[in-house]
Amino acid sequence: MDPILKATAFADEIVEAIGKNHICTAVYGPPLVGNYIEGKTKIPIFIALNHYDPDTIQAMSDVVAKWKHEGIGGPHVVELVDLEGMSDSVPDELMEVTMNYKILRGNDILRILPEMDYEHARAQAELAVRRYMLILRSQLLHSLGDPEELEGFLTSLAFYCQLSMQLYYRVMGQKFETPTELQEQFYEDFPDAREDFEMLVNYSYGDASDLTKEPIELIASSLDTVLQPLLRQIDELGD
Repeated sequence: MDPILKATAFADEIVEAIGKNHICTAVYGPPLVGNYIEGKTKIPIFIALNHYDPDTIQAMSDVVAKWKHEGIGGPHVVELVDLEGMSDSVPDELMEVTMNYKILRGNDILRILPEMDYEHARAQAELAVRRYMLILRSQLLHSLGDPEELEGFLTSLAFYCQLSMQLYYRVMGQKFETPTELQEQFYEDFPDAREDFEMLVNYSYGDASDLTKEPIELIASSLDTVLQPLLRQIDELGD
């Protein structure tokens, strides 16, 4: 089954299980850009509730258990109160959700997230990019022996690069209407990153037939030309 259709069916069961306590259920990340390896990649889900009470926990648990072996990952769950006052601290995982999501059922509560204060945003962005690089280097060692695992890793790398760009420009106070506008500004500010990032996105989300680098070479190069320069710039904005 298509991952979006599968996620929608899951969302329908969540709504039925918890009723008026449900605010929204969304899918985010790789499934939205068409890269999904059946049986390998989890479908990331975000759920917002009014209250995280025992009855709701049990009802959601039953649905999650049913879909566990169907590729439904997580899900990330928040209460409405969790989203209030986030101007000084937004979890990395929620940053990932807000970058690229589709509301399946309910209201788009993510649109009301407050703007982050600069003082906290810079430090948080630096911490997040450092964390992404640590995760990616660790995951790569488990992906090299399996072509499908490696393909999934390249998708994750492209996603974390895009997320790091978004964090950087959020700190800089710049907003973009589309991912294309974001990328074009990134190429202007970091021209040495363009070749690697375009190749990475094409390999992960498009046609990889014209790839001019081996996957491992592209991965190492992307870390050096995309993530490291972004991290240095974010770091230099601090005290």
